[in-house]
Amino acid sequence: ANPSGMTITNLIAATAGITDVDAGAQQGIAVIAVDNTNGTWEYQTSGSWTGLAGSSTSAAIPLGAAHKIRFRPNANWAGTVASGITFKAWDRSAGASPGVALNVGTNGGATPYSTADETASITVNAVNDAPVLNNSSAPSLPAINEDDANPSGMTITNLIAATAGITDVDAGA
Repeated sequence: ANPSGMTITNLIAATAGITDVDAGAQQGIAVIAVDNTNGTWEYQTSGSWTGLAGSSTSAAIPLGAAHKIRFRPNANWAGTVASGITFKAWDRSAGASPGVALNVGTNGGATPYSTADETASITVNAVNDAPVLNNSSAPSLPAINEDDANPSGMTITNLIAATAGITDVDAGA
């Protein structure tokens, strides 16, 4: 999967938002934790996507409003990542360049980082994956007599069994 991602502006809007008493403060976040158990969190500050791993209060990844974040789930995984990404607000008044790890252990007050953390979840919806036909064998239908106007045929179940089989990762398929 290659999801297009979400801008940091939209991520902030999906939360209770960020407020700052400083006039003209820009909005951004500093990522301090991600759950990569069932996929990979990535961010984009320009052309290519970069994996988010090992983020912490001492190695937070700052991202500005126009940058993007996305979750790339593992193959055939669907479900909810409840604590997907955790971040602090960043007003971009000081700190570091977007995407360059920084320490946000000192926060609140006159620092550019919020005291509070926010955690966002993501839900990955299941999709119908195509079944796989193993065509490594050469099945054949039962022989019939010439001019047989009503041959008995073969059931689809028996035809599939004559092949190496069909597999489907979708439950109940």
